[in-house]
Amino acid sequence: MGYSTTTYGGVALDFLTVDETRRQKTLKHGVGNTLVILGSAVGSTALERVLILTGHIRGDIDALRTSLQALEDGQRHVYVDGVHNGDYAIQTGSLVFDDVGGRSAGFYTYIMTLVEW
Repeated sequence: MGYSTTTYGGVALDFLTVDETRRQKTLKHGVGNTLVILGSAVGSTALERVLILTGHIRGDIDALRTSLQALEDGQRHVYVDGVHNGDYAIQTGSLVFDDVGGRSAGFYTYIMTLVEW
């Protein structure tokens, strides 16, 4: 399986897959460190992207975990992968790290959902 790189909020990430869905555009607001989705934009036919990003970390999981957790702040950040570029926010509670290990030394996976702003 091939790996690719992307950046989110200035953090370089290696990813395995990016699954994209589209839904009716929603109204969003950051409250504290929480992304609040207020509902669909009334009368809007515009669509927004929802990306489920699965990636891997080789080496020190703590550095990347800290960086990504800081970006799970209810605010939008720039995402660049060459296809889905734009402003996205991490859906609150969707950032998960598999740091059990066991696959191979120093190799961990993560998953998160990004919602287009």
